[in-house]
Amino acid sequence: MREIQDVKSLQRNNSRLVKLFLQVLIIYSIGSLFLFWKTNDSVSGFNYVNSEEAKALRRWIVHQVSDNEFRIDEWKRNKSEMEEKLKMEREKLLPFTSEIDSIVSKSEQLKRGDNQQKEEALSILMKGKEKFPNSMDILVHLGGWFYDNKSYSEAIQNWKRASELNPYDNTIIDNLVLAYEKEKDYVNSLKMAKVACDLDPQAWRLAKVLEMLGKYNIFEGFFELTAKLITLTNEEVKKTPPRTPIHPYRALHMPFTVEEVRDISRAWSHIDGSASAAGRAEKYDYPRWDGQRKIKIAYISPDFRFHAVGIQVVDMFQFHNKDKFEVYCIDVSTVDPDFIFERIKENCQHFIHMVGLGSNSNHEVIKQLRDNEIDIAIDLALTTAGGKPHVFAQRPVAIQIAWLGLACTTGMKEYDYIFGDAVVNPEEYDKYYDENVVVLPNSYHIFNHNRYYGNPPPQWEDWDKVEKLFRPKAPPMEKGGLNKKFFHFCNFQNNERVTPSEFHAWMEILRRTPDSILILRHHGKLNMKHLLMTAEDYGIITDVKDERYDTQPNRVVFTEASGSDHISIKGSICDMYLDAHYYNGHSNGGDMIHAGVPGLTFPWQTMASRAVASFYTTSGHPELITNSWDDYIEKGVYYGTHREETYELKRKLVEKRLNNENPLFDVPLFVAHIEDAMTIMMKRYHIDKTPAKRLVVPKRSKLDYK
Repeated sequence: MREIQDVKSLQRNNSRLVKLFLQVLIIYSIGSLFLFWKTNDSVSGFNYVNSEEAKALRRWIVHQVSDNEFRIDEWKRNKSEMEEKLKMEREKLLPFTSEIDSIVSKSEQLKRGDNQQKEEALSILMKGKEKFPNSMDILVHLGGWFYDNKSYSEAIQNWKRASELNPYDNTIIDNLVLAYEKEKDYVNSLKMAKVACDLDPQAWRLAKVLEMLGKYNIFEGFFELTAKLITLTNEEVKKTPPRTPIHPYRALHMPFTVEEVRDISRAWSHIDGSASAAGRAEKYDYPRWDGQRKIKIAYISPDFRFHAVGIQVVDMFQFHNKDKFEVYCIDVSTVDPDFIFERIKENCQHFIHMVGLGSNSNHEVIKQLRDNEIDIAIDLALTTAGGKPHVFAQRPVAIQIAWLGLACTTGMKEYDYIFGDAVVNPEEYDKYYDENVVVLPNSYHIFNHNRYYGNPPPQWEDWDKVEKLFRPKAPPMEKGGLNKKFFHFCNFQNNERVTPSEFHAWMEILRRTPDSILILRHHGKLNMKHLLMTAEDYGIITDVKDERYDTQPNRVVFTEASGSDHISIKGSICDMYLDAHYYNGHSNGGDMIHAGVPGLTFPWQTMASRAVASFYTTSGHPELITNSWDDYIEKGVYYGTHREETYELKRKLVEKRLNNENPLFDVPLFVAHIEDAMTIMMKRYHIDKTPAKRLVVPKRSKLDYK
């Protein structure tokens, strides 16, 4: 039974959200229900700036996304007539079938050759199109040639013509989705995705539509479409063999329960071949351990670089006890080394760069593990990009651990353990993990931000540079920083993690907190446009351009800062961090606490949704964890209107960090705890010969290891 209500119940219970979005503006003509919620034009205490302009722009976007240039409704009404025309066109080309097949076949062979042969393939296809302008096969392959060579507008031109000839061919429409996206024509890309989904409503097409809606922060229809996707996905994962239309990472951004995410992860292991690789695995003999010799451990990752994982682990390897452990770092990336890569290489006892050795194939990685007689392998990527789940599926090492790369179960029993903690992994959820949970005494994340922040963080004097980071316009500035008449809420997470639920809560907090501003991460003009229009629907001022700005500024602004520059200014521009619900700001949450910025989080069931709650618990501030959207909103308003308490929280967070009293930033302590965990694992496996099970790691004091 779900402990938290499903999407439909959430939609019913979230009365504030339903009341604010009072009416359906339009039902998309292609059959997907996209609901537009809106508030009354007049909101007590707030001036609705440019409301008519905002509504007009919203209507334009509805029209653009709903109106299908291929007239899908007309297709359905005149299907028999269209099919007859299509049959007639095919019959006209029937005598030339062999010639057309020859053109396509020869071009396909040539386009796999060198540049000269590729150009020859194009020439053959262009001549074929000139002779047979209505040959769908030639048009499709010509579009493919242009797409492969990054000439997306030409690809679109040919695929559109092919689709006009056969509007029921979803493969062509799927191609158009990708080509429009490459051209950054997001309206048409989404339009085509919806057309494809309407013609053939498979779960993976619905997942694509939802992914694009999230990517561009188009909230309309989120709950209805998500509920449909959850239903379809739950049907797919129960098939034999199990299937899933989405990767577990994408599922973590939606209201899937922890049990459903487990089923999706299991299904994904069948899709990517890990499950079959496990079935073909060779039986290995593992090195024996008598409790005396060093334990050999290997961390495997494609992300030993400027990446969320690389930044977290960059300094930890130097703190391993070299009298008891021998540490290997196996880099399986194909990207060029950067400064994080070089630092990890310096800190790790044995650094193996697989590409530098000539290959990062699964076979070669297994060979490294076997040749170096590794006792414990720790996977830092899992099924994310560049990961090596096929290596772990074949069990080349006696004890295998999942950590960091994906905040959920791998769905593979070949992983013996997963690093977690008591907050992200409540014991009642153990049955939804195919690994055995390792309960670390503090958070399962570790942060070392001294390379980004000084002690204290740098004071920004040149605010002209900071001001240029904001879109559409910076909040009011005063000498030495932001004008502190205004209270700044913020969230710098990736845009797809912001769902209608978060945005509704944030707008409610702004509405009820005088002189407050929300700062979000800028991802592009389209995202900014949608979010600002949605804020306008709530009566939030977002388009002040005259002399009133310093006293009545825009209430929602965006910052383009990224990377280390972004990290170094967060503490200076933010008073209260507002976390996302389904997928927390893992890196952002740690950044904020290090900068002394308190925040609010509302956990769901999955690890991804409970990480920041773990951070606040570890930091000694569980009062920042909320238990409902109402609680989240009320606390946001409270801290925004009781600023002295908020600034006292900030003082405590900074003081703990400066005095090295926050375990979240104590890298040596974290390493000592995972060493204790791995020692217990080795004792269980080699000496006690007992099966793996939930492992609660005893808590050390600071004096135990220093």
